[in-house]
Amino acid sequence: MNFQTLLNQAWQDHATQTNAVYENLKTSLQWLSSAEQIPQLAHLVLHVFGEHCGKWTEGIALLSSFRHSPHFHGESESAAAIKRSILTLEICAKSRTTVDDESISDQIRIWAVATSAVVAFDRLDEGEAFFLRSLALAESMNVHLNSQDPANRTLAVTGNNLAVTLEEKSSRTAQETELMLMAARTGRKYWEVVGTAGQVQSAEYRLAMSNLKAGRNQEALIHANLSVTIGLKNQSSSLDMFFSYEILTLAEKQNGNESGFKEALVLAKIEFTKLSQ
Repeated sequence: MNFQTLLNQAWQDHATQTNAVYENLKTSLQWLSSAEQIPQLAHLVLHVFGEHCGKWTEGIALLSSFRHSPHFHGESESAAAIKRSILTLEICAKSRTTVDDESISDQIRIWAVATSAVVAFDRLDEGEAFFLRSLALAESMNVHLNSQDPANRTLAVTGNNLAVTLEEKSSRTAQETELMLMAARTGRKYWEVVGTAGQVQSAEYRLAMSNLKAGRNQEALIHANLSVTIGLKNQSSSLDMFFSYEILTLAEKQNGNESGFKEALVLAKIEFTKLSQ
């Protein structure tokens, strides 16, 4: 089985078969056949060992072993990816408290990814502090991230994922609710920079859902309508439109607009029907 097949299978299975993927990744050094594969594998290891398993030190050891691959080159993106991933796990493991010597872009990426990892293990105060640090770096008057900087995408993904994590909690503190909304707004802001129209549409969906979970029904309705508007303007897929009409249905219902609820429900059903055609 070649590298891409192994990688794709691991990404496909990691959420539902986490332990199996975790065990397979322990021997993933042997998957590598080129330098270009190292950043891809490092990203997967960081995600699984960090955000899903909380195996900080084990992840550091595995990532360090990639430096022994014959395909590793010291002055390359593979080296940078390994270093960035190790620093992130060291932050999570509390064996490191600063990454000030790294580039601003890398600092943003490290703190943002560490946010999702520690929040997944109920370290909310730390996660919020990490997230605020990444945002402060990105929004500093002295920092000018161009649209191609990978830190933008990291902030978009982190914002989205953090919002989802907090939305799925059965109950939230006031602190968790505010962090959820900040995360959703961050996702929306940075998908505008790096995303497709579909991703911006989904970010509006996320903002609407987070606002619904926070009991901010009027704000939820605004963002649900924006999700629909963006989708219609860009002739989005039936799947994307189904989700946009779904959140609009929920928002209209929570706002007590019976006619709006019924209209959105009909449109959601139409898009759902198209999915099987």
